[in-house]
Amino acid sequence: FDLPRLTDAEAARAIDGLRLHVLVNLVGHTAGARHALTHYRPAPVQASYYGYAGTTALPQIHYALLDAAAAPPPLAAAEFTERMAYFPFSHFVAAHARRYAHAPHASRL
Repeated sequence: FDLPRLTDAEAARAIDGLRLHVLVNLVGHTAGARHALTHYRPAPVQASYYGYAGTTALPQIHYALLDAAAAPPPLAAAEFTERMAYFPFSHFVAAHARRYAHAPHASRL
């Protein structure tokens, strides 16, 4: 699909047609965000991840995928509208092991 060319309603229908179980928003409140299409609830579970380490404050976003450093549990409980799904280490996915092979791994610190 060429979602940028579709309206939010059209994009939501296209996503719904894929019968996804989980839809993950990768941009949060950043440029290019299309929160309006999540109002149509094109997937039964909707989550926010990566592009914004804060709450979306949108009731249709069910989960925030973060780590405890970015969203400490007391802060998340008080400030986030989403339920938290915590990554055990960092919520940022990167190929640091290859890029920074000379740096010690956290398990060796």
